[in-house]
Amino acid sequence: MECAIVLFMTKTTPHNDIYAEDIFKLNVNFEKDDLIINSSVPPSFIQEIKKIVQKDIKIIYSEGEELICPYCNKILSKNGYHHRLLNKFQPIELQKYKCTKKEGCGYEKITNIDAHVPKGCNYENTIRYDPIKQYEIAYKSLDKMTESIMLRYHVKPTRQTMLNYLDNEGERYIEEKSAEFLKYNDDELSGVFAIDEQFPFVDGEPMARPVIMDVGTNTILNEINIPIEELNIEFKEKFLKDSLKGITVKGIVSDGDKAFGTIIDEIGVPHQRCVFHIMQNLMNELIKPINKLKRKIKTTGEVIEKIKEKLPFFKSKKVCKKNEKKIKELRQDKRECEKELKELENLKERISNIFKQKDPKKAHRRFKMLYNNLKNLPSVISSFIQRLDKYFDKAINFMVNDFLPPTNNQLECYNGVSLPDNQKRIYRTDRGLDRATKLGQIRWTERNRKIPTTN
Repeated sequence: MECAIVLFMTKTTPHNDIYAEDIFKLNVNFEKDDLIINSSVPPSFIQEIKKIVQKDIKIIYSEGEELICPYCNKILSKNGYHHRLLNKFQPIELQKYKCTKKEGCGYEKITNIDAHVPKGCNYENTIRYDPIKQYEIAYKSLDKMTESIMLRYHVKPTRQTMLNYLDNEGERYIEEKSAEFLKYNDDELSGVFAIDEQFPFVDGEPMARPVIMDVGTNTILNEINIPIEELNIEFKEKFLKDSLKGITVKGIVSDGDKAFGTIIDEIGVPHQRCVFHIMQNLMNELIKPINKLKRKIKTTGEVIEKIKEKLPFFKSKKVCKKNEKKIKELRQDKRECEKELKELENLKERISNIFKQKDPKKAHRRFKMLYNNLKNLPSVISSFIQRLDKYFDKAINFMVNDFLPPTNNQLECYNGVSLPDNQKRIYRTDRGLDRATKLGQIRWTERNRKIPTTN
């Protein structure tokens, strides 16, 4: 039976047909209803062939003809088949061979397909590695992974089998990917680093995930998942110094963590306090008084409207005058609230504009105007300005050292991509969390890492 695969190229300029018959014949051969396949052909090819021929065929894996015995150099003859059940439903035959030397050798071998289906395994590698590849794209439960495999391969491994594949093939996959994407040379780094923490959970217990990134190349230098009680100043010092050991450091960006600030000062490099976190802290303090004023303005306005609706129905002039006076007082209260709200919004904008300056002298001048007027500022703004004064130089270090970014937003973005907020509480084991964050690191590095070009 002659077979040929013909690929027709459509929607392209050339009109020549591309024939793969010669390549096909090198690896596949039909003898009656037997499909003889070279051991290099993956088992997934079998299903495609069955779709083409549209009938039941016997699958035989073979290493070819006229094989030579490695011990006596005699020809190996075919010697029956070794039966295997592939993916628990597909029977296949592995060609057996035996040395033709009549005495003294007795060498035998079976066609080796270990590259596709390891010994003692029911499922081919395509299926065995499928769970970790699904996991790499997004978190899925074991049941959802099994459903996906059922739809694609028409087989249904058990939950325990899926877990075993994640623990075994998954770990090998992560090791291979890590070797490919996570290695770097020190001269490939920009020397400007950001450090931050994330706080996931494992089986309800709080964890900490400190991460340090080279912001110039998006390279993750180091990260680890630990119980939150271990995240003390000694650990932070060891983590930061070990991560930067032997590396040229130009500067470091961090949030408001005082411990990291002290350690960076000891290292003796420019330290930028993240402007985003500074403004976030301000907003966290302003949100309550601002919302309180907005609620009061809205409520007061509603009360005024209700009184105005009732005024025409009051028969007593005394009652009307009393309610008119009440409206006047409420309007005055509303104007005062609006004025206070406008002042808070204006001060928030003035503080924000400090960090939008390019000249550190202008930033200092704007800050001093607020600082020198502390007595006249609302208490929430006054206390914030006093705290900001203690580290203001670090907050505008990016204006002095232009290689420093004003924020560690790039690292925050990495944290959000590699371990989204909706996945922080779903892991039940340390191993599951470690696997997820490592896959997130690989995926981020593969897509976002910048390799410096040499001129």
